Amino acid sequence: MDLRAAQYAALTGLTVAEAQSSVATTNVANAGVTGYTAKTTSLTTTVTGSSATGVSLSSITSYVNENLVRSLVAATSDQTYTQTVADYLEALSSALGTTDSETTIADRLTALQTAIADLAVTPESDSLKYLVVEAAVDVADSLNALSAEVQQQRADADQQIEDTVGELNTALAEIDELNEQITMAKALGQDTGDLEDARRVALQTVAEKLDVNYFTTSSGELHVYTQSGEPLVDSQAHTLAYEAAGNVSATMEYPSGFDEITLDGQAVTTKLSGGEIGALLELRDETLPAIQDELDALAATLVEEVNAVTNQGTAVPAAGTLTGTTSRASADSLSGTGTMRIALVDSDGVVDTVVDLDLSTYSTVGDLVSAIDAIDGVSASLDAEGRLVVSSDDSSLGVAINEMDSAAGTAGTGISSYFGLNSLFTGTSADTIRVRSDLAADSTLLATGTLSSDSTLAAGDTGIASGDGSIAEALEDLFGQSVDFAAAGSLGDTSATLADYASSIVSDVATKASTATSEAETADLVAENLSTSLSNESGVNLDEETARLAALENQYAACSQMFEIISEMFETLLDAVS
Repeated sequence: MDLRAAQYAALTGLTVAEAQSSVATTNVANAGVTGYTAKTTSLTTTVTGSSATGVSLSSITSYVNENLVRSLVAATSDQTYTQTVADYLEALSSALGTTDSETTIADRLTALQTAIADLAVTPESDSLKYLVVEAAVDVADSLNALSAEVQQQRADADQQIEDTVGELNTALAEIDELNEQITMAKALGQDTGDLEDARRVALQTVAEKLDVNYFTTSSGELHVYTQSGEPLVDSQAHTLAYEAAGNVSATMEYPSGFDEITLDGQAVTTKLSGGEIGALLELRDETLPAIQDELDALAATLVEEVNAVTNQGTAVPAAGTLTGTTSRASADSLSGTGTMRIALVDSDGVVDTVVDLDLSTYSTVGDLVSAIDAIDGVSASLDAEGRLVVSSDDSSLGVAINEMDSAAGTAGTGISSYFGLNSLFTGTSADTIRVRSDLAADSTLLATGTLSSDSTLAAGDTGIASGDGSIAEALEDLFGQSVDFAAAGSLGDTSATLADYASSIVSDVATKASTATSEAETADLVAENLSTSLSNESGVNLDEETARLAALENQYAACSQMFEIISEMFETLLDAVS
């Protein structure tokens, strides 16, 4: 080898060592950067004629196990899906309370049962009536609050869908931009390792939002699709759009109550699954509505069962005015049978006036209202909301009603039930249940006794016995016995006490939350293991890079020394010939 060839070999060695050191230094500097893969250099021997004359850097590459990447992408979707479900259910379970916390809806029903039991012993106590009404208000407020919590979570999920769609669009646009840069760099023979790392990170972001399929074309473009085959990125990024509903109520459901998620203007809501968006859709449209159904079943059954008892009773002393809670129209067909009794009684329950009405003689609601209004000393009418109002014309007398064997309407309920007279609760769901407004304001209006059904009852007789607590006792019995519940949410047909059914709702949500948390922890572990495996194969090993830098420094020093020696030899030769 002549001196020039040796000098060239030393020079190329210096250049390559410098380039390799730069790559190793970059690896060390980016060791903690998410998605960064370790870069390695490939060298080519320079040949002149038939002799090796030096070395050159042919490429900078990185090794990535695509099978691991694909597994990690799938695991990432599962990880965010399970974690999103767990977060929402844990929050709802916390709002419902635990079965041993004494703050659940079941505990409030038990408190109501206890207050009623105390009243049954001393039904004439106004303070105990107050405690019963306050406990009933507490139950209704609790159901209202839980319903509001469920709907707020649905609203939060709905808003999060809008936010996540925006984040997804940003990641898709980033993949599209990186596709352009990568294909151009490949065409120019330039290194694309860092660009591919960035694109891989963007793909992970997409997978967090949605379960996807993808492949890389021969030109280096990454094409991404939904699991059902809709393109998200191909030759361009496709745009999703969604606008949250804002306020969400228990009656809102997909598709009538919420907008569609669109992809390039086409509805794709039902075609999206997995990831954060899939979890949010499932929570908003299935999981949370099912829990709302359970709360509604409890509220509706509570209203129906309790009112069925109180509708048979009367306040003691009787109220001067009774106002129904159910709206009726004067022209409504009554379809009535049997007999009802109306009486005016004084504060001691002594009858002033008593009239029995045969419902079969009245065709419409208006006919019956007119007949009641025709009773001496009684006024009756339908108010602006269609509610029956029955009043005593004498302020010293109260109005008492006994349903007797009456039946009205298509459901064939007693006449007090038909009009909602002496109801404790109003509403039909967890969202709408309330304690009757006038009762909430005046607890002495609570029905605790019963107007006598004696066929010989007449003026001067005792119509309501002093200390009559028959309705309070019936309510106490109701809360201690099982009632039938139709299937709702995740709960099947069952027979249980009101408090026990409430406990089953709390337990159902707690079980769902616990299961979701366990699944999230498992998915987390799978994703972490895959990420660690990928990092071990493709990430930066600081020990190896440090050792490589040390070896390259020695290589650089050797080439530098060789170059220096050859330069000195050139100088010696020049001196010899000059």
